[in-house]
Amino acid sequence: MTLKNSRIAKIAVVGAVSVSLIGGTVAASKADLLGGLFEGVGIVLLVHQFGSQLNSFINTITGNKGLTNDQATKVVPLLSIGQGTYAGMVQVTGQQDQVDQTKAVGIIEGEFAGHKFRARALVPIDNDNPGKSMSFKRVPGVGVSALIDVKL
Repeated sequence: MTLKNSRIAKIAVVGAVSVSLIGGTVAASKADLLGGLFEGVGIVLLVHQFGSQLNSFINTITGNKGLTNDQATKVVPLLSIGQGTYAGMVQVTGQQDQVDQTKAVGIIEGEFAGHKFRARALVPIDNDNPGKSMSFKRVPGVGVSALIDVKL
């Protein structure tokens, strides 16, 4: 574990302990909000810690071994911000330079035809914290090749 990852892990642990201590005195809705925030931070930490191992595992089970030099895969956080914040992980694939630019995948949801149809678009983006700056761009030429679930 690098010094940066060690520091991030310590901050996450302190944050999680703080949430558990605050949980008894803060209103339930605020505690849920803080808990969701730290779960999202936890997913990002998991990606930074285990992303390359998860990526190799997915490449093995999907037969993606032996990609050409200009093709690449990588595991990034999956972010959904709207009616609640959700986080997970996905593997993206594409040209090496575009995959390198991809920091997360955002979920955009919409309904049409009187709520008869619902669509979820998975959009590779160049920022893994779009809520903070509200600034991100779509990364063209990158697609999602796998969804990763974490048992809680």
